[in-house]
Amino acid sequence: MVSSAATATQTETGSTRPARPRRKVGVWVALFIILLLFALALSAPLWADDPARQSLMDAELPPYPLENSTVEHLLGTDELGRDQLSRILFGLRTSMSISILSMLLAAAIGTSVGVIAGFFRGIVDEVLMRIVDIQMSFPAILLVVTFVTAIGPSFQSIVIVLALSIWVVFARVARAQVLALRDSDLVLAMRAIGASTPRVLLLHIVPNIAGPLIVIATLEFATLIVAESALGYLGLGVPPPTPSLGAMIATGQFGLITGVWWLVLGPGIAMTAFIMSINILGDWLRDRLDPRR
Repeated sequence: MVSSAATATQTETGSTRPARPRRKVGVWVALFIILLLFALALSAPLWADDPARQSLMDAELPPYPLENSTVEHLLGTDELGRDQLSRILFGLRTSMSISILSMLLAAAIGTSVGVIAGFFRGIVDEVLMRIVDIQMSFPAILLVVTFVTAIGPSFQSIVIVLALSIWVVFARVARAQVLALRDSDLVLAMRAIGASTPRVLLLHIVPNIAGPLIVIATLEFATLIVAESALGYLGLGVPPPTPSLGAMIATGQFGLITGVWWLVLGPGIAMTAFIMSINILGDWLRDRLDPRR
C-alpha cells in the first residue's frame, strides 16, 4: 500500500522532473549557439571574405558539396557572386550591434523613468506613466516603421527608433519593482541614517531590481533582432552595401522561383537559431532570477 502510494506520488509529481535535465541540456545548447554565432560574427572581419565583393563569374553558386559548387563558397553565392557565408555573418554582426545598442539605450531610459516614477510617486508618477500608457497604445512595429520612414534609414536612426519602441517595457517593470522596495526595511534604514536620495536609488534600489531587468533585456534582445530584420525586409534597414539578414531574405525570395533556395535558407536558419536560443536562455534566466520560483 505504501509502495503504491509512493509510486502514485512519484507519478503525479514526477511529470515535471524528467523535463529538468532535458531543459538544462536545451539551455546549454542554446548558450553554445549564441556564443558560437557571436564569436563567428565578431571575428568575421579577420577571416571572412568581403561581403560586398562581387564576381559575376561566380553568381548563384550552390552550397558545397552540391554540383557546380566550390569549397571557397561553403554556403554558395548570391546573384552578384557575393559569398553567402560572409554576408550572413556580417548581417548577424549588424543585427547584433543594432540590437545591443538599442537595448542598452532603452534600458537606460526605461529604468530611469521607472525608478523615478516608482520612488517619488505622486504627480511625477502620474505624468510619466501616462506617457508610457500612451506609447503602449500604439503598435510598436507601426511606430518603428513610421519614424524610420520619416527620418530616413541609417544605423544611428534605427538604433534610436528601436530603443524608443521598447523603453516602456523597462519602465513598467522597473516601476513595479521599485514600488515593492521603496518602503522596505532596507530603504527605510538607509533614509533614517541620512543617506541621500541618489545614493539610495543607485546603491540600494537599482541593484535589487536588476534581476527582472536582465530577464526583460534578454527577451527584448530577441524582439529587437526580429524588428531589425523586419525593417531590412521592408527596405527600411541599414542602407547597402551593409548586409542585413532581412534584406537578404527579401532579395533571395525571388530566387526560390528559379531554384536558388540557399539565398533564403541560410539567413533564415541563422536568424531562427539565434532568436530561439535567446528565448530559451531568457526563459531559463526568468526562472532562475525569480525568487518565487
